[in-house]
Amino acid sequence: MGRHYLFASSLHPDAQANYAGTIALYYETRADDTHAWVLWCVDDTGTRTELRVPWHATGYHHITAAWQQQPARLTLWIDGVVAG
Repeated sequence: MGRHYLFASSLHPDAQANYAGTIALYYETRADDTHAWVLWCVDDTGTRTELRVPWHATGYHHITAAWQQQPARLTLWIDGVVAG
């Protein structure tokens, strides 16, 4: 798949496919050799919000993520710098 999850957490882990109350972060590598951090969440109504940050740096990184539900806002910091 080219996705490497850093974390995923759900308010309703037993729910089936709608992912309500879920936040996750993964690193994606595509066939066209593009790379990105993808932070996504699904609020309690089932609305998905996604933040995609192109990324090509190698090595270890310090990652911090925040999700504000109302209004829907995702923030991603990489190595102490706001990335998106």
